[in-house]
Amino acid sequence: GFGVALNYTYSDDSATTPPLFNPETGQNDGLRRETGLSGASANTYNASVFFEKFGVSTRLSYQYRSAWLNSIDLGEPRMDRYWDDRPSLDFSFRYSINEQWMLFLDGNNLTNEYGRRFHDERRYVYELEGFGRSYMAGVRMSF
Repeated sequence: GFGVALNYTYSDDSATTPPLFNPETGQNDGLRRETGLSGASANTYNASVFFEKFGVSTRLSYQYRSAWLNSIDLGEPRMDRYWDDRPSLDFSFRYSINEQWMLFLDGNNLTNEYGRRFHDERRYVYELEGFGRSYMAGVRMSF
């Protein structure tokens, strides 16, 4: 009933912008630049340990996603927006009483991580959001 799941992904990506806007002339100047691919992290991984037997299903999972480009600014490259690294630790527990009834408990963001967005460099934070840990418990009935 015990198990381990591991996954790692490395992504090497790039994109070319459309012609860049020149704020001094108010026109596109025809120049382009290389950027990362929007929404793609270079590194993502997750690790889970679980137990599934005797009507019990429980899992502890850790996920990590490295920083990624969110949007580019065609006029000013230092105004490109990024999401910072994002780790997460989650837990789930299920107990099947019988074929109809199940008890469950979920815990998300157990390490209380924040989402941070920044311009160009991590020190230029423009948004910091945190939702704290969340828990959900209940009973499920199947017909």
